[in-house]
Amino acid sequence: IIRQRYVVTARFAASLQNHVHRFGEVLEHDRHEMLFGELAARGTHGRNTWVAGVASEREAYRPKDVPRFAYQYVTPGVFVQDDINITSWLSLSASGRADFHNQYGTFFSPRLSALARWKGWTSRLSAGQGFFAPTPLTEETEAAGLSRLAIPAPLVAERGRSASLDVTRNLGPASFTTTLFTSTVRHPIYVERGVERGDRYAITNLPEPTTNRGLEFLG
Repeated sequence: IIRQRYVVTARFAASLQNHVHRFGEVLEHDRHEMLFGELAARGTHGRNTWVAGVASEREAYRPKDVPRFAYQYVTPGVFVQDDINITSWLSLSASGRADFHNQYGTFFSPRLSALARWKGWTSRLSAGQGFFAPTPLTEETEAAGLSRLAIPAPLVAERGRSASLDVTRNLGPASFTTTLFTSTVRHPIYVERGVERGDRYAITNLPEPTTNRGLEFLG
């Protein structure tokens, strides 16, 4: 007998923040606005557990003193995910999301993962990709403000790919995990200092991708 069960969920969030930043003798006033909504359906069918839905996010930044850096991003999207139990020790998960950004275009973000459990060992292999829409707000601008910032060329969205493999072993009250990971970001955002004068800086996209590979051990 195959049992089916469906659940529909809805989420909504909103925030509004007003800030006054002081950088020496310079004051910068700004406002952050955020709206988020999501409608999703979840169900089970045999060995499958699936989720599908639609979502939309609106993010706006309104700097009063440097209005050239204002932006309003609206990003509706659709997503789907399916988890399947292949056997008692192996499960697979596949998901995909399509986002339709009002300034940077359409992005597809897939992700695949496999989870295996066997006699006290647990291992997970996953890979996927995503994107990030650039903004003038970085760690440097948070520290030095936007009055001295320049964006000499239109920015493009960062696109990232990542993969990881982790193995966990439980021994009594102790647990040990080893993780191998790698990631690549195309069109990474870079803050260049010393533009025109020593106290100015600029945000650009690097022409070459950045990579990060490593090994982590946790006990």
